[in-house]
Amino acid sequence: MNKEANQLEQDARVIKLKEWIKNSNPHLGEFDLDTDLMECRAVNSLQFISFLLYLENLRGASIPGDQVQAEQFRTLRSIKETYL
Repeated sequence: MNKEANQLEQDARVIKLKEWIKNSNPHLGEFDLDTDLMECRAVNSLQFISFLLYLENLRGASIPGDQVQAEQFRTLRSIKETYL
């Protein structure tokens, strides 16, 4: 896959993650790639496992537990850079 196609695929996955967050939190206002998802409570501790499973499904591979670090889930940008 060339770099441009890979970027388009990553962007599509980020859009799907954003949609998952919006559907899970209808009260949540607008947010972007750099919004702190924990601070604005976009994904709370009860939702995190579902979010992680959705992310694994999107990327087509599991994320080993020892590679899950809270800081990497703070923004959609950090999720994209780390896991997509």
